Amino acid sequence: MVLAILVVLLLLLSRLRLGVLAGYGPEGTQVKLRVGPFLFQVFPGKKKKRKKKPKKKQKAAPKEKPKPDVKALLSLARELLPVGLEAMEGFRRRLRIDRLSLRLIWGEEDPADAAIHYGYAWGAVEALLSFLEANFVLVRREVALDLDYQRDKPEVAFALGLSLTLGQILAVSLPAAVRALKILHHNRRNRPAPPPKSAGAPAQ
Repeated sequence: MVLAILVVLLLLLSRLRLGVLAGYGPEGTQVKLRVGPFLFQVFPGKKKKRKKKPKKKQKAAPKEKPKPDVKALLSLARELLPVGLEAMEGFRRRLRIDRLSLRLIWGEEDPADAAIHYGYAWGAVEALLSFLEANFVLVRREVALDLDYQRDKPEVAFALGLSLTLGQILAVSLPAAVRALKILHHNRRNRPAPPPKSAGAPAQ
């Protein structure tokens, strides 16, 4: 019975959707984190009262650290790069666009330029929508472009919501983490030992 409950809980957790909702408009930029059906605002955060920091005591000069081996780091980066790219592709295939909202009111001082650039904007938006629909699951989209000859500059507002389930995140990140750890372990084992420090000259 307990095992069955644990299995059900794990299945429910694996379907928990995590994501981010970012937006920009006349009220400014906002970023919110999504955990299931709940949204938590991250930016702009609450303003905190600044406390006066006590004067720090002067610390002794830090000891010189050994310089990193640039060749070894580049070699390690080349080994880890395919793992990172494969993980990114896995996330891309599973990523869902929950909401895409775009509201653009185009206006310029010159009405002729406004009409031309409005047409360019429509073409760019249509190309973007075609790309997103071909590469991602697009659940909800709200796109509106208007031309207003009374305006002297454009006004734009947009919102973008992205999410993955917890199960999808683990399905991609855990194998990638295991591969990366194996590479790091192999690299550490085959790392050449540092040369011994030369002893001082014997006293005469």
